[in-house]
Order: sequence, then structure tokens, then C-alpha cells
Amino acid sequence: MQNSPDATAVRHVAKGRIPTRFGEFAAHIFTAEAGEGREHLACVLGEIKDGEPVLVRVHSECITGDVLGSQRCDCGAQLEMAMEIIGTAGNGVLLYLRDHEGRGIGLEHKLRAYELQDAGRDTVEANLHQGLPADARSYAISAQMLAHLSVRKVRLLTNNPVKLQELTDLGIEVTERVPLLTLPSEENIRYLRTKRDKLGHLLENLEAAPSLGNSPSSSVIYLGESDSSLQNSDSLLDTPESESHPFPATTHVAPVS
Repeated sequence: MQNSPDATAVRHVAKGRIPTRFGEFAAHIFTAEAGEGREHLACVLGEIKDGEPVLVRVHSECITGDVLGSQRCDCGAQLEMAMEIIGTAGNGVLLYLRDHEGRGIGLEHKLRAYELQDAGRDTVEANLHQGLPADARSYAISAQMLAHLSVRKVRLLTNNPVKLQELTDLGIEVTERVPLLTLPSEENIRYLRTKRDKLGHLLENLEAAPSLGNSPSSSVIYLGESDSSLQNSDSLLDTPESESHPFPATTHVAPVS
């Protein structure tokens, strides 16, 4: 990871209304003041109250998972799950960060990594084999985006403790970690185990998953309880079953038993 509080500043360049099945978001576009000016997106639902912790998902761009519904990763499932949690809560922020494809290596190298994974390497080994970092992402821009939105305290929707630490180092007060635990499939179970074992992701549900498979009828998402090591709180949400949508892994939502 490559973070610095002194990283290139971002500019707020546009705002628009985006109605979704999860609620109506105010979408904000930010660009870096230097470099290629890549556009990053912040979607805000409800009112941000000064001084109160805000539900926040910092989501890395994943064309294959978010757009195409690939089952090789859990990205698309996590994106929709985060939007559903924020929508049910009626308040929160989704940051969608560009340049994060394949944990920062880009789409071309990501697809090359897929070939290497199909030949036997795991997701970390596939990056390293190409002479690339296991994780090249930076969260400096996300901290500046949150600051622009007057978000000072966050309830962070993540399974990644490194992301939590990076945001903390950048001056964001993380009061709570809210897990995003998706049901593994035959296609992504090895990927998820590698994230847990080599990248430190907190995926306690992997061994306890009731079944593996890609059938939408058996796919369930589990909403984990918030991390009590950061802050004690009431149970997260009482979320109803959601309507059908393109990602089978998020067809249903249920609390962890």
C-alpha cells in the first residue's frame, strides 16, 4: 500500500442525483489535481451529521466483479451488500475508487493473473510472478474525499484490517468495523482463503459455510456483527430479503446465526 497524507489533493468537480433500488444517492465526482485526473465517485445517502460516525464503504474498482458479475472474486457481491446495508440504514457513504483494479495492478495484469491462477498459482503469487506488488492500492484520495464530505468518524464496512489501519493513519477515525461476509462459491473459495491466509482479511465464515456452489437458489449473504474490539454497539441491521439482481451471491441477505 502506498499512502501519504501529503498525496496529491483532489478536486470536487461534479454532483448529481442517482436513484437506485437501495435509495436515492447524491453522487459526487472527485479528480486528482495532478496526474491523469482519474475520476473517483462518492455516493452519499441521507444526512451526514457533524461528529456522528457514518457507515462508509471504501470500494475498489473491479470491472469483472462489479460490472460483469464474475464469481472469481467477492467484489460485486460486497458492493451490492454495502449498498443494501447503507440503504437499509438510510444513511451512509460509498466511495468507489478507480485505479484499484486487481488490487492496483490494472485490468491487463489482472487478466494475466487469472491465467496464472488457472495454471495453479493463487491470487498473491500471480501478482508477484508478474513482478507486481500483492497489493498496490492507495487510500490517500479516499481520506480526502471523506474530509470534503465532512465525514470525520466512520463505521467502516470491510473485512480488511489493513484498510482500516491505512485510513486511521490518514486521520480518519474508525469507530467500528462492520464485516461484509459473502457466501463462498466453488469459483472463489481459494481466492477468499488466500485473502484470509496471506493478506490478513477477516473471513471467519469460510470454514463454517454451509455449502459451496454457484446456484442462485442456494446463495446467501451473511451480515456479520460489528467488531466489538473497536466499539460495542447494537446489532447491525434487520435486513429483509432483497429482490433478484445480477449477482447470484447477493440474491438473499440474512443475519449470522
